[in-house]
Amino acid sequence: MKKKLAIGVGAVTAAVLLMGSSAWATQSDTGSAALASDGVTTTANRPPKANGKPRKPKARSRMVGIHGQATVGGKDAKFVNRTWQRGVITAKGESSLTVKSKDGVTWTWNIDQATKIHKLGARADLSKLVAGSAGSAGDKVFVIGTATSSNPTAASVFAPRKAAAPATQEPPITGS
Repeated sequence: MKKKLAIGVGAVTAAVLLMGSSAWATQSDTGSAALASDGVTTTANRPPKANGKPRKPKARSRMVGIHGQATVGGKDAKFVNRTWQRGVITAKGESSLTVKSKDGVTWTWNIDQATKIHKLGARADLSKLVAGSAGSAGDKVFVIGTATSSNPTAASVFAPRKAAAPATQEPPITGS
């Protein structure tokens, strides 16, 4: 089951990344649109700016999806629709979790005995997840599951490891 879940999560992640990145259409010498043959955008195959100057290379886009649905391969080569959401926990019940994404979309997820919960890289239970209150933010989570007629049912909830706190920078010393 773990292997199948990992494959499903990997497939959804790949689908999200593929939806966020695409090959650039470029102008050739004849003026017709063409795709880069290798799918890699370079300074040479990007159209110039409006003022005619060449574009500088850009860092790779960090576009990450925040909620949606994807069709992934399931058991016996059958396809399964998965619903997913990335956001902050705003409320928590005995068998539910309410998550709000950055764009304001709020979904309530059903939690059952089959739901796998991971927090800080280790297995956890629903009681370990923190919901936001008036003065504090809840846990950031990635939830993946199956859409149902009312609320989606979570198959997995991931509260990622916290990023290291940025080093504090001392103010510059000014001479007098």
